[in-house]
Amino acid sequence: MVMHSDSQPPPAQRPPAEPAKAMLLPSMESALFINEIAEAIVATLDPTQLIPVVTEKVKQLLCADDACLLTAEPGGALAVQRDGRTTLVPPGEGVAGWVAQHGKPAFIPDTRNDLRYRPRAERPFEARSVAAVPLFIGTELCGVLEAVT
Repeated sequence: MVMHSDSQPPPAQRPPAEPAKAMLLPSMESALFINEIAEAIVATLDPTQLIPVVTEKVKQLLCADDACLLTAEPGGALAVQRDGRTTLVPPGEGVAGWVAQHGKPAFIPDTRNDLRYRPRAERPFEARSVAAVPLFIGTELCGVLEAVT
């Protein structure tokens, strides 16, 4: 079982770049996915229209059951919108909160074995695995993209 302390680290900042040799070249499918998202961003700057497009593309690429984009709020909370309702995830809570605080991606293959996982009311099922990545504009955290199965 993976254990994590409850101490609160400073707000997330973009981690230093990994050495180039550690990075993988994107597959053709990944490149097409990135292109589709870029086209959606260019087509609209309205986040209410963009978020569903991005999350659907993430679900398709990762064969996930669900995906969401949580936006960073003042004070460190994350906001997730579903069915016209906004739910706030407190700072540091769950996988997305951990990712936001640490500014690092997280992959949890089995949610039963990781204390960072917390079920969320707006999700209609219990997640078995979670992948989440922080999203930055420059060095400022703007959100977390999360996919679950």
